Amino acid sequence: METHLKITQIDAQAFKNALIAAANALVEKRDTINSLNVFPVPDGDTGTNMSLTLMAAAKEARSVISQNVSDVAKAASSGALRGARGNSGVILSQLFRGFSRGLSSAAAVATIAAEDLSRAFAGSTQAAYSAVMKPREGTILTISRAISERAASFRKSDNPDRDDVVKLLDAVLEHGRKVLPQTTNMLPELKAAGVVDAGGEGLLTIWEAVRESLFKSGEIELIEEMGASTAAAASTHIREVDIQFTYCTEFFINVDPARVKPNLETSMMSYLEKHGDSIVVVRDEGLVKVHTHTNHPGNVLEYALTLGSLSSVKIDNMREQNHEMASFIPQPSGNTLSSNTLASQAVVPLTGDIGFIAVSSGGGFAEIFTKLGVTHIIEGGQTMNPSTDDILKAAESIPAPDIFVLPNNKNIILAARQAAEMINGKTLHVLNTKSVPQGIAAMVSFVPGVSAADNFSQMTDAAKSVTTGQVTYAVRDTELDGRTISEGDILGLVENEIVASSKTVADCAAQVLAMLAVDEPGLISIYAGADVLETDSGALLQDFQTNFPDIEIEFHNGGQPLYYYVFSAE
Repeated sequence: METHLKITQIDAQAFKNALIAAANALVEKRDTINSLNVFPVPDGDTGTNMSLTLMAAAKEARSVISQNVSDVAKAASSGALRGARGNSGVILSQLFRGFSRGLSSAAAVATIAAEDLSRAFAGSTQAAYSAVMKPREGTILTISRAISERAASFRKSDNPDRDDVVKLLDAVLEHGRKVLPQTTNMLPELKAAGVVDAGGEGLLTIWEAVRESLFKSGEIELIEEMGASTAAAASTHIREVDIQFTYCTEFFINVDPARVKPNLETSMMSYLEKHGDSIVVVRDEGLVKVHTHTNHPGNVLEYALTLGSLSSVKIDNMREQNHEMASFIPQPSGNTLSSNTLASQAVVPLTGDIGFIAVSSGGGFAEIFTKLGVTHIIEGGQTMNPSTDDILKAAESIPAPDIFVLPNNKNIILAARQAAEMINGKTLHVLNTKSVPQGIAAMVSFVPGVSAADNFSQMTDAAKSVTTGQVTYAVRDTELDGRTISEGDILGLVENEIVASSKTVADCAAQVLAMLAVDEPGLISIYAGADVLETDSGALLQDFQTNFPDIEIEFHNGGQPLYYYVFSAE
């Protein structure tokens, strides 16, 4: 690396630039990081999820007025937490959370010194390991730990460069790049594919960009356009509900020290509780962030003006948003064969005490969930992992104290749980649904009038009773579990394990259905995707009925992209 003048401090602007440079670097390297994913099916890839998460962090940091670097770090942490997508994004957001907390405990908050950076690395690793129920080595956690340990050893008193921030970064990056190849042998799936961990590559990409940004003058521009293929997931359907407080009101108060009392948060909360709900008041030295739902935003803003000047004022009419969303009725795509029992289920009445959020993709699935009483459907799933903020906003739009969340994808569960930890005034009950059929089974088992705790237990059991099969295609060449897979091959999965491969959809689908029928389930459901022709699905259905006449079968139009068929056995 090039020679440089000794840098001992990073100020707020330099740290903003560092975050923006890191976000840009992840966008540019996104496809390379995605290619390291070993599982060859279309999924929410690591590079995409990490870049979207860091983009949210950089945007939040960019808007900070304070000149304290710890304030920028807190904003970045908040942005990452809300913008986290997929498991890799959630873990990255926890790394930022720990980093910010590490800086907050430092003596100097106006700038980052080498000592502060080392402490923040340690906090980052601790937070990330704590956030994962069963940490696995060979992942982004391993690289984070390697970085923090090397930073600590670099700070030894006999090192003449111990106060040089750039040389500290050089040391941790050199060590990280030595450790990253070792991840290949730490996890069997990485070894089989002959690749390093994608999350670890992403983390080193971030810190390499941070290091390079320290030598750039002026403000760095954020690359905000990521292309249609990686656009943020959007909510597509919400049932029209009775909204008590119409206006979602958000703003910052740049507080006047002469007019602010030590108990500002308490008095502000007390005032807002009389005028609305969904209240968040966060004070950070001279800046207060406020969020509330109210019928009189003018009164709230007038009160806030008694405390200081306002900035970033945002008022949304939730009643209009709700009406617009509810007026959109998704139509099932694909063929028009009739569905059976499930499609005729009556809507579960919304009592005002319970709400439901489901993540799914496809007009047919949206229609099924709506008929079962789901209040809000977030468009997402494979390749489109919604963010923590998407789930939070959906929950905030539902006027119910208890809300059940159906992630319906293993890569969305952590983001949903993070939303449950962050929400105020409501309880999010996150079910461990890893597929859409599991989510459907959970909704079918919901009983109105029964407590949330009892329903949660019953819905969890119902989801566990479902075995999910899928038919999709390979997005890359790979060797997996002794199976040679070529890009474009048709893949059959049962419970996210590849069990069949073929050159045709029909053959692969028949193989998966036969495997699901081995245990003689009481019911098998077929959900046809958007790219399946009526003649093909009809032939598949007829063949199954011929070969397994004693098993009840239902057919539905799922309309899902990417997956030709989704099956469930229960």
